Amino acid sequence: MSYTEFKQHIESRTNRFLQRELFFLLMVMALFVMGCSSANEAFQNAKMSNTQTGYDQFIATYPESPYIEEAIFLKEASLFYIAKNLYTDKGFNEYLEVYPDGFYVRLTLEAKDDILYNKISAKNEIESFELYLETYPNGKHVDETKRNLENLIYQKARRKHSIKEFDIYLNKFPVGRYIKIVQQIRESLIYQETKSQNTVEAFDNYLKNFPEGKYVKQISANREQLWYKSARKFNTIKAYSEYLDEYPKGKFLEGAHKYREDLMYREMKKQNTLITANNYLIEYPKGKYIELVHNSRSFLMYQKAKNSDKLEDYEQYIIEYPKGQFIFQAKDKREILTLKKYKIELSAEKYRKHLGEYARKKNSIAAYTLYVKEFPKGKQTIRIKKIREDLIFKRSKKANTVTEYETYLQEFPKGRYSKLVRKQIENLKHGW
Repeated sequence: MSYTEFKQHIESRTNRFLQRELFFLLMVMALFVMGCSSANEAFQNAKMSNTQTGYDQFIATYPESPYIEEAIFLKEASLFYIAKNLYTDKGFNEYLEVYPDGFYVRLTLEAKDDILYNKISAKNEIESFELYLETYPNGKHVDETKRNLENLIYQKARRKHSIKEFDIYLNKFPVGRYIKIVQQIRESLIYQETKSQNTVEAFDNYLKNFPEGKYVKQISANREQLWYKSARKFNTIKAYSEYLDEYPKGKFLEGAHKYREDLMYREMKKQNTLITANNYLIEYPKGKYIELVHNSRSFLMYQKAKNSDKLEDYEQYIIEYPKGQFIFQAKDKREILTLKKYKIELSAEKYRKHLGEYARKKNSIAAYTLYVKEFPKGKQTIRIKKIREDLIFKRSKKANTVTEYETYLQEFPKGRYSKLVRKQIENLKHGW
């Protein structure tokens, strides 16, 4: 084969190869154009149907299409507008379930807010408005809902006219539109309930809750009256004392003091103790039983001194009752106890002489009494006994009291003056 023929052969084969390649390229381009035309047609069909199924078929068939993003957005918009056209909670919930972060979430929530508000407005019930506020605490109908709820709760409270319902209003609306009238009605109801209960505890609760309330004066008066009635019912010193402690300037002050004084005097007579006598004198230093109480107390103090036989007890009696019924006996005992001190300091003989000289010098009943007791068989004892009887009789006659005459009889029941003394006692007792 010549060079010229070889060259022609090579050129012929090259041309055929290029023709095949060009044909293949043209075929690919044709197929591409046909594909684009099909995707566009499918996308347009999906838009025309504007359904979830149409968009789903397009997205599945042409995932690489330049229309894919628009198709996805239009699918979401389609579902939103379906819900909007239905305008039901169910429809919007379906949208949110598929697109929790979708483009139309804000509009969807606002629509759900409107739907719920329209529903509860139609019902016009407390529970419905409370449900709205719970569901949409920052919803666009919060203000209207609160106003409607306040109206309903207020109307319910007025209708039922109970403390409980007014308390519910105050708890929910502490600065509500009806606050003043609610507080007034509530206080009136509590006042009526407090009166019907008629207990100190109930009155105290009212005064605690309404320290400047409309019915403070009436409640305070009722409380005091109840307290005094309670004291009269129990009729004890403690009950009257509690009333007087609570109401030192009370309305029933005079009566409380009168009954308590009577009871304290009776208690003193019954118990017959210095404590009860002292209690009476502390409370009623100018009481109507003052003289009787002092007489009892004088006797009790003297008995205490006699029982203890202590110099300080006799001295205390003499200080408190310088004109008491036992003043002479107390002074005698004081003198005797004073003289007894010498018994320790002196010998028996010196003590006897000292006692005798003191008795003669002072002419003292106490000294004579002590001498007779200390020296019952002494040389001067018989004579001293007569002198002592004379002195005791003279003192009794001078005092001219039953107590002094009885003191003589205790010492000398068969004494020389016993008949005269008994007659004098009878005269004094009968006021002759």
